[in-house]
Amino acid sequence: DNTTYVTLSEDEARREVRKLQVEIIAWLDKFKPRADGEKEVRPGAGSVRYKAALYIQQKTLEAIMSDPYAYFYLLYKLHKSPIKTRPVSSQCASVSFAIGQFVDEQLQQIAKTMASYFQDSFALKRLLTDITLPPDTSLYSMDAVSMYTSIDSAACLMVLSDYLRRPDVQSKFEYNADCLIEALGIAL
Repeated sequence: DNTTYVTLSEDEARREVRKLQVEIIAWLDKFKPRADGEKEVRPGAGSVRYKAALYIQQKTLEAIMSDPYAYFYLLYKLHKSPIKTRPVSSQCASVSFAIGQFVDEQLQQIAKTMASYFQDSFALKRLLTDITLPPDTSLYSMDAVSMYTSIDSAACLMVLSDYLRRPDVQSKFEYNADCLIEALGIAL
């Protein structure tokens, strides 16, 4: 689908990876802990803990030195008729993997407190099994078509930014909103 995905030349891909690496390093330089003897005052310094900063830096460098790319493949949905596919973009060991892990860890603490959160489909099944419904009740389910490719990343980042900057949310969790939002922008 040429409207959703674009094929890059090798040179274009290398440039994009290099740009991503520069963004990650600049983000780390801004939010990593202050070094001993550092005179410059950086707002947000220390928002990424020392071990996390070291991990992100190391994994980003490892990816650059070996294979920095994410991999795109399709999974067949054999339960669908006619058979369809689900696109997967695997970030494992890519240049953006470690910063993506950081974002995931930061957002998980928030997501797990939401009333709509359940860990997986088994947890949902347990919840539904325990519900006693009146006799005339019906349950419905829906399936999104091309959900991830339909999400407007800029709009998503704007909504998440507004939410993450809310004082009532910030008071409940330990994170720096600017640090997390910038990391989200890189990972998206």
